[in-house]
Amino acid sequence: KKSELLCLVSGTGYVGPPPTASSTVASSTSGGATDVRTDSSVIESIRAAARTIQNSPNASAARFEVTDQSGNLVPMRQSDTVAFLTALGLHRIGRSKMERQTTITTTTTTTTTTSSGGDNNGIVAYPVDDVDHEEGSSDSRNGRDAASALVFLLEADAEWNNSPALHDWKSKVDNYGLLQLDIAWCYLLLESLDGLDDAIRRLDVAERALRKQVHRNFVTLALAQAEMNNAIPPLCAVFARLFLLQGVANRILSHRQNGAGDDDDGAATTTTTTSASEEGLSRARLLCQRLRSSSPPDSVEALCRAYVVEPSAAIAALRRANGDPDTAGNFITTERDEEGRAARKRRRQRRAGRCANGVDFVDLDLVVALSGMLGYGDGSVGGGGIGDDGDDDDDDD
Repeated sequence: KKSELLCLVSGTGYVGPPPTASSTVASSTSGGATDVRTDSSVIESIRAAARTIQNSPNASAARFEVTDQSGNLVPMRQSDTVAFLTALGLHRIGRSKMERQTTITTTTTTTTTTSSGGDNNGIVAYPVDDVDHEEGSSDSRNGRDAASALVFLLEADAEWNNSPALHDWKSKVDNYGLLQLDIAWCYLLLESLDGLDDAIRRLDVAERALRKQVHRNFVTLALAQAEMNNAIPPLCAVFARLFLLQGVANRILSHRQNGAGDDDDGAATTTTTTSASEEGLSRARLLCQRLRSSSPPDSVEALCRAYVVEPSAAIAALRRANGDPDTAGNFITTERDEEGRAARKRRRQRRAGRCANGVDFVDLDLVVALSGMLGYGDGSVGGGGIGDDGDDDDDDD
């Protein structure tokens, strides 16, 4: 289902190419039949689907929109949108393969620990329907999933770097930074020492990209609040992951430098790398402990039942509320109201259309102001009623 991302977004459907004889990957098993596709064919099908959307003569089928985390429409050219969607599709498929590989690894580790009679050390095993438990098969499966994930992630990275349309968006959204995190994580999953230097470089790029999306003192304040056992924003989970990967990568680099030589320059470099590793791991530990303590499993389950939300939404609300279930419930209710208002605003935005440049959306606040100046109290300049805040169930959302 996750490989059908373009189908969900565009509505035009996803038709994979016929399988080829080389470099095949078994993607799923249903009713004894195996759907065999190559990574390259799946990648090409995503690009072909994006081109189909762009060149579709049906405007309603070709229309898809990008919103920010607040639900507001993001002004973007059609060519930019297609390139952006292609990069996101490749990234998402690579991420799903990484999650599958990590789930298999966690399940195998937990099974081994439990069978020996010991405690599972808090490891949670998620059920995986198609895990192969035969001896010697899990390592091969893990490596294959991680290697396949790296192919898609690097293709997404190439889309970001080679597409002129996406060049300016690297500093405007956090997707590019998150992609660099996933690539570095994939290198570590593959235990690829050859990719260590590239992983560290990508982590530096990810840190710069992610820090541009927040206040310059965001990380410093979050660490200070965590030390005082105060609430920290859910976004800190991204930086906890960044610091953890940096700490692990620098730790491996430090061990490699120790084995390379014992000269004075090498010793100084090793000391610096070790210090960076310890700093990254300590930051990640501090943030993780605070994030986990504010979202205990019993509170998450209670919120999911009471408000009918996904665990991720319950966890985010609890983290914002510093673990208080009542306050977290108020956050969930408020967010639902805000989502409804954002959806109505998007519908009005579609009716208002775009500006003369074909990119920016009409500013609805200016529409209301101009309507008042011209005597249209309902904000319906041009007779469209675009200033109305009422529900428009007949409009396409």
